[in-house]
Amino acid sequence: MKIRFSRAPILLALILIGAFGARVYGINFPRYHWDENLNFDSALYAARHALALGSYVHGSFFPYLILTVWTTWLMLNGAPPGALDLNAEFARDFATFALLARAIILVASVATVGVTYLLGARLYSRAVGLLAAFFLAFTFLHVSESHYARSHVLSAFWMTSAVYWCARVLDTGRARDYVCAGICIGLATAAQYSAVLGMFALVSAHLARGWNLHATIHWRAWLLDRAFLLGLNCAALTFFSVTPYALLNFPYFAGEMKWFLTEVVSHTWVDPEGQPVFLFYLTEHLRNGMGLGFEIVAFAGLIYALYRHQTRDWILLAFPLPLLLALAKGENFARYALPLLPFFAIAAARVLNDGAQFARARWATGALIAFALALMLPSARNIARYDFWLTQPDTRAVAAQWIATNIPRDARIVIEGAGVLGPTPPAASARVETVFRLDESHEGGMFVRQVARAQTFIEREVEYLVTVSWMQRADQASYSAEFQRSLVEAYAPIVEFAPTIEFRFDPYAWRMDYAALEQIVPGTPGMGGPRVTIYRRRGMP
Repeated sequence: MKIRFSRAPILLALILIGAFGARVYGINFPRYHWDENLNFDSALYAARHALALGSYVHGSFFPYLILTVWTTWLMLNGAPPGALDLNAEFARDFATFALLARAIILVASVATVGVTYLLGARLYSRAVGLLAAFFLAFTFLHVSESHYARSHVLSAFWMTSAVYWCARVLDTGRARDYVCAGICIGLATAAQYSAVLGMFALVSAHLARGWNLHATIHWRAWLLDRAFLLGLNCAALTFFSVTPYALLNFPYFAGEMKWFLTEVVSHTWVDPEGQPVFLFYLTEHLRNGMGLGFEIVAFAGLIYALYRHQTRDWILLAFPLPLLLALAKGENFARYALPLLPFFAIAAARVLNDGAQFARARWATGALIAFALALMLPSARNIARYDFWLTQPDTRAVAAQWIATNIPRDARIVIEGAGVLGPTPPAASARVETVFRLDESHEGGMFVRQVARAQTFIEREVEYLVTVSWMQRADQASYSAEFQRSLVEAYAPIVEFAPTIEFRFDPYAWRMDYAALEQIVPGTPGMGGPRVTIYRRRGMP
């Protein structure tokens, strides 16, 4: 398929407008996400502690970016940008500050679509670039994750940009291309540590260029090439520039990284239902997040690139293949696959475009366009459903209002859900304690011990308990029979708030329930959120 140069900018602009619309709709939803809480708290903490963070597990770059945007917003509105003023304004107007942070990811997400076009066009052709941009623009997994203020989409943008500059290294070998590639890798890694695998792309580009010049350059000169070393140094300098406390407080940073790596290799957070983690990504996250047809074509594109194994193919594969292998172990949230999507889109676009060119029939271009639209239809339907559902009322908000209205202000109440998955009533409405789960005790965010019986809350003179269905998201995550029995013996349910369509899992931070998502009919009002049950201590008047 050939695209006239004059038409490419128009088509790309239309794709970008569509990508923006799909991502911006419903972006002003309430505070529902754990990682958003962590990033917001990290930005506020950095404002009070000379840019030091309480935790470096999620990287420094995005909290610093949030803090920069928030401070700029205060200054533009004539407010002092000090830490105390920032905390006060954040508490007063959370919705605006959350929207500003989410807007960063919105911009990065749409920009990733644009960079995907540039990379596809640089490696193969404008037709491949446009088709890949279209695929990414309307891939459900990328669209849904772009609503949240967390760093995975941001890292994917910088990683795609890094590979674009690596493609330029292959073509030109100029020092500035090495430098730009290194800077992008450094920023991507500072946003999400797994992006350090992007070094494979830079090394592959330098290897491919050296192979092309092997007759005119000695291997030692190639290895010690000034531009190559400059790119590597720029990656490290950029990372430490936006992660300064990796050097300023190395023991603390190293301890966090040790804990993080231990968690990654030893925990499977999302239940893969008996499957190996890698297979779970293929059959759950990618199959549903991309659509089965698109996933099949994308992997066919990867295999085709391996079969062709041209130097440009190795640039395309150098980052996603190691990341695919890394996903086979440990933590298995869908968002960890986000950096793969731009490369999957290019691989799919390339194999389809080459197939259309091989056909050499007049109908080939029309058939290619129709097939591409059909591939995106499952994602488009899910985007419409999810964006609409984000705008609907939520059981947590309704339950929080009921608590504020019906429970005395001096009553003691314990709510599970870690302050995010459960209702969050106004601070003055009751003596509220938020916990992760009623049957677990945590200290400093770490599990300490199991709570065997609900009588523990009686001993603590707790009058009300609130349970949330998303905390018992599967049979193996339910309360023990003993705890459930003791809960019913000690406390009586007095009110329950049920959603119109019940999702088994928290779709914002944990795992999308695609069977429930398919039941949503855009335009038909409903109630979102988990099932929330409020219990009162037996014997109370």
